[in-house]
Amino acid sequence: MDEIRNSGVGSNPTCLKSALSYASVGIPVLPLQPNGKEPLGALVPNGFKNATTDSEVIKSWWAMYPTANFGVVTGSASNLVVIDIDVRNGQNGHDSITQAGMPLVETWAIQTPRGGFHCIYRIPDGHNISSRQGVFPLVDIKAEGGYVVAPPSVINGTQYQCVSEQEPAPLPNPWISAISSNPQQIASSTTQDIPDGQRNTTLTRLAGHLRRPGLNEEEIGAALLVANRNRCKPPLPDSDVLRVSSSVAKYEPGDPVNPGEQKYDIRRYDGTEPSPPDWQVKGLIEKGTIVEIFGGWGSGKTFLVLDLLACIATGRDYCGRAVSQGPVIYFCGEGQRGLHRRLSAWSLQTNTKLADYPFYCCTTPAALCEEGDPQEVIAAIGATNETPVHVCFDTRARNYGAGDENSPKDMGAFLAAVDAIKHRFGCTVSVIHHPGHMDKSRGRGHSAWDGALDVSYRVAQDRSGVLTVGIGKPPKDFEEPKEFSFKFKSIELGPADEDGDPITSCVLIPTEIPLAPEKRPQGKVQKRALSILHKLEAPIYKKQFGADQTGISIAEHTISKSEWRKACLDAGIKESSFYSTYEPLERDGYIITLGDRVRSSGSRTLRNYES
Repeated sequence: MDEIRNSGVGSNPTCLKSALSYASVGIPVLPLQPNGKEPLGALVPNGFKNATTDSEVIKSWWAMYPTANFGVVTGSASNLVVIDIDVRNGQNGHDSITQAGMPLVETWAIQTPRGGFHCIYRIPDGHNISSRQGVFPLVDIKAEGGYVVAPPSVINGTQYQCVSEQEPAPLPNPWISAISSNPQQIASSTTQDIPDGQRNTTLTRLAGHLRRPGLNEEEIGAALLVANRNRCKPPLPDSDVLRVSSSVAKYEPGDPVNPGEQKYDIRRYDGTEPSPPDWQVKGLIEKGTIVEIFGGWGSGKTFLVLDLLACIATGRDYCGRAVSQGPVIYFCGEGQRGLHRRLSAWSLQTNTKLADYPFYCCTTPAALCEEGDPQEVIAAIGATNETPVHVCFDTRARNYGAGDENSPKDMGAFLAAVDAIKHRFGCTVSVIHHPGHMDKSRGRGHSAWDGALDVSYRVAQDRSGVLTVGIGKPPKDFEEPKEFSFKFKSIELGPADEDGDPITSCVLIPTEIPLAPEKRPQGKVQKRALSILHKLEAPIYKKQFGADQTGISIAEHTISKSEWRKACLDAGIKESSFYSTYEPLERDGYIITLGDRVRSSGSRTLRNYES
């Protein structure tokens, strides 16, 4: 064992040498991603289950990936159990061990790149110890079904290092007791809520965790009832909970196909009555969804988002729509200098002290498509000791990281990060974005993002400065909302600056749909294309309001782009001229694009359409 414990010490050691040392004494090893902790899927598609002590296989792995990190398997395969002590956000798992009065007998120990420790013990005879997360805050147990990164693996230039060369001591009895503690204590040991949509899956996993060491149906059921009562929001009926314990208890202890340990929980449809939408903002945003708000530079989308988030944090109605109140977290990737002025203006306008409510800001942009950053984001959110109902990233480009937004691989990593945050906290995730360079009706970047969205809203500002919100991608599961508009209002924030000028910011005030621009477009083709659009709108107008009505807004009525394009082509406008005309009409506020549909800007009388 001395050779192993010292194999990570010295000048420029190689992971191959260390991996062979472990394997030589019967400890299975596996290759990990270079500069990472995840198994190298190309070599070990089943992760730690493909770990081996075969020196020829190990050499072939490193021949293909010379810079790979490596891990060692814990549990019965190696007879090793590891107390994994983490350090995160200024907190140290060692403190929680000390507070619990748990002993740390001197043993073989590894220091991790972030300052934590792997304390490695021998599994005492007669014990079967399972891996367990969160046995204490920032303290995990790695045993059966797990592995740990071993020295001299490197993360961001820092090695895992052996800091104690003691022979592995037997795991102390108090730790065995803590890991195998009363199931009701396990069920009530965390205050993390289990939201609707995750209750059955989470309780099944907890049941599987309890079944593996041999607990029976009655013991598992008692634990699940406690967890359901304390953590599920809202709790499930007791009969549903006991059905889970009965099902899981049919499996043999330690069975690898235990449904509580399976990644995918496949269930037969049972005819459960459908539930109504669980609204975060009634008619606009459902809880636990992915939302996009996109618009061009200077369209006012950040003002819109801050207004929305402030209403959610405080529980104020948003544009007359009921809001489900709860903590929000805003990742401000740009415009940080004006953030506090904007929030102060909102507080003054609404006569609400926003500082009294759970509105959290982070002015350090995330890098969500980069390895390890999503876990850092989740940890930072957890450090607030709040469970957010809404997390917003403004903008996607600034919170994306070094990846390419047109790359399917990088977009896949970004989507995985968004999903991880959404599922970890059961929250809505909104992303603020810019429109496509050619297609202004959608956000730019790889199309996989569009497929993941539950709803997308487009923000546009016309020549008069009025901001209009319409649909980009229609909602998946509720009726498409009508568009709505705001005007900007300047707010004086208090003392003047050093030159005597007042310090101001803006807020959004709901308003009617903007009036048509007074000027007519100057280009000949622009005038003809806009006139054709007016004629296409006229029948809709007449059908809805009658020919004797005037001055009625038609903001709710739109024409498909393809219909307008065809009418223009039929009128003799060249296709290339149509597309070159479209962008200036939108830019100058004569038309507003809403997804794949378009309308002329503002309220018009019947005379406008007949002219």
